[in-house]
Amino acid sequence: MSELLGSSNLKNALEMWGIPIVYVHTKDFVYATIACEERVEKVLEGMRCGVRVASFLASHGTLENLKPDISTPPSKKGVELAHRMGGDENGAVLYGDVIECVVPSLLVDKPKTTVGLGDAFTGGYIH
Repeated sequence: MSELLGSSNLKNALEMWGIPIVYVHTKDFVYATIACEERVEKVLEGMRCGVRVASFLASHGTLENLKPDISTPPSKKGVELAHRMGGDENGAVLYGDVIECVVPSLLVDKPKTTVGLGDAFTGGYIH
């Protein structure tokens, strides 16, 4: 992702705006750029939790009785991106001018809903 935006541009934006993290969630993966190496494990943990919560909402249509199903397979495109970054199906971290993290989404074949998945991811991430 940084090759598209330019890692020095991302680093400058993070510093200029005082933003500790920028993340983007897509159907296939969640991508984050962070400026502080000490936060990497917490960011990955939050991303993985957010992905599980969003997957549960997609498959059940509600967050009642939330018990994320870890048997839901990760997105193939998300795993491919993680592999290109040197990781695996659990995600990857790439160190450079900025620290980039990616976690594949858990794809639900026939979602009961797609409304609120971004909010569900964010809630899971913050939790």
